[in-house]
Formats: sequence, C-alpha cells, structure tokens
Amino acid sequence: MGKRNKGKPKPSDQTGTPIPSKASPDTEANEQEQALILADDPAIRQTMQEILSDASKQMEATTADVGLPDEMQKLLDVANMASEPPSEVMLNGPSRYPGPVLLVGSGSNIGFELARRLVGDGATVILSYHSDPSRVIPLQLANPDRVLASLALDVRAERSIERFFRQLQEQTKKLYAVINTIGPMIYRPLDQLTVDDMETMLHTNTLQAFSIAQKAKPLLRKCGRGRLVHFTHAGIEQLRGYRFMGGYSPSKAALLSLSRSLAMAWANEGITVNTIGPGIVETAEAEYGNLLKKIPQGRLTTVNDLYRAVLYFLDPDNNHVTGNNLDVSGGFGLI
Repeated sequence: MGKRNKGKPKPSDQTGTPIPSKASPDTEANEQEQALILADDPAIRQTMQEILSDASKQMEATTADVGLPDEMQKLLDVANMASEPPSEVMLNGPSRYPGPVLLVGSGSNIGFELARRLVGDGATVILSYHSDPSRVIPLQLANPDRVLASLALDVRAERSIERFFRQLQEQTKKLYAVINTIGPMIYRPLDQLTVDDMETMLHTNTLQAFSIAQKAKPLLRKCGRGRLVHFTHAGIEQLRGYRFMGGYSPSKAALLSLSRSLAMAWANEGITVNTIGPGIVETAEAEYGNLLKKIPQGRLTTVNDLYRAVLYFLDPDNNHVTGNNLDVSGGFGLI
C-alpha cells in the first residue's frame, strides 16, 4: 500500500512514483529505439563504461570544491549502487533458475530493488522501464552477463506491449519467471475520482497483467516450467472498502482473481501463479506519521521482506505452490 500524500493527490505507483502522462506512439517508439541503442550497442556500452570510470576517478578531486552536475551525480550514484552487494539476503536460489527472469516495472523503487538483488544473487534478468532508464541502464552496464536487456514498456498501450515482447524475443527464446510489480495508486476520496482515474487503475493494475501473462506464456512453456508473480496489496483477500483507495483496491482484487484463474488454467503446464500483498513499504522519501502505530509488528515492510517472498515463489523446488496470495505486511493486512 502506498504512502498518504499531503496536498493535492497525484497518481502514483505503490512506491509513490508519479504515473507519467500518456505518450504518443511516435514518442513511445523513439524512447524504445533510444533504449535499444543504449542497451545493445557494444560501442556505446563501452563508451558509457569509460565515461563512468573516468568520472569516478575524478569525483573525489572535484566534488569537494565544485561538485558534479546533478545528472552526472545521479548516474554515478546508480552505477555505484548497481555494483554493490544488494543486501544481507544472499541466497543461492537465483543462480539455479533454468532461464531468465523478466521484471516488469524495474524502473520503480520496488521493481529496481528486486532486480538488483536478483542480479546480485546470480539470476539472469530482463528489465523493463516506462520512460526513464537512469536506473536500469547502469545496472546493465555493471552486470552485462546477467542483464540481457533493458527495454522501454508502456503497459497502458497494447501496441507497446506487443513491441516489447518482439524485442524481448530477440534476446531470449524462453523465460523462467515474470515478476510484475506495476501497481499505480490514485489516493483520493471516491467522490473525487473520475472515470479516467478508474480506467487508469484498472488498465495498469489488471488488464496489462493479463496481456503480459498471455504473451509470456509461450516463453515460460519453452523453459519447461515457469513462475508468474503479481503484486496486490495487504489485506486484499478480505475485500474491505476504503475511503481513499476506492479505485485502487478493486483493481487489485481483480488482479488477485485473475491470478488465481491463471493458476487454475496453467496448473497442468508446469507454470505456477502467485501474488504478494505488500504492506506499507519503507521508502526514503515517504512520510509515515502515525501509520507505524497501525502495524501490529510496529515496523514498515522492507524490500528485503518482499524479496524473500519472491524467492519463495521462484524457488524451482516449490512447484506445488500456486494460486496463493502471500501477505507481507507485519500484520497490517489483518486490521
């Protein structure tokens, strides 16, 4: 579940990232072409690596006096983070996966942190982002053997999803798992929501998940077995009403039902489908106020909490676990 915003609410995903405005097909195509150039051109990749290396060497000598430009500093920060050990969660499972893992929504806080941990633990991954590659490209440059591609994807446009999978199949002919973390939230009273708001949440929380699952299935089957993981929210199975999540919660309830239908339909094909229900996820920029008092365990949900849940569902040995929603909220989903 997302943070509570002060002032005029803005559309956001589960981590508070604003939902970008709809792009034209031409703009969308240009973004994807630029992403492909950055991710796949060996000469440009080498040039970017050299730039990062030179900038790193100069950083100590320059930052103390004049500092670095904001964009350069941001790129360096992400590149350095990409090369660091991801967390204390360093299990051996991901190195055993029989195929690549696709992370849908790798540009978001949760999606990127999950990607970073999987890469650090030995998984081969394919990353997607909406329009800003400033996180995923440095991660790819730092781990060229584990990040097969970083591709632009606008999940609101079926044309973009189709193009994304065409590009993906130029990199791999099979997938072991798909982790779909996309989950925009518009946090405002139900009476203030518009039909467009409801449509946005339904499309980006539910319909895109169906389209991506449908297109990923042949690649999962080619791996001989597969894993599909969606993100709902804490307490979703109780089907409560919410004053400020009147559009978000129904779209996530629909996602849970869809996921269980997929689990039933694909049960005999070696593909498991499960969901994770995050609680209030800790992010650096959020303000939590008195929310901590409402969590029975008295602490926020961390990305490592979610990562352990992801590892459980992706474990090749857990092939009898399907159709489940794992609430990871410290009891917040119970209140």
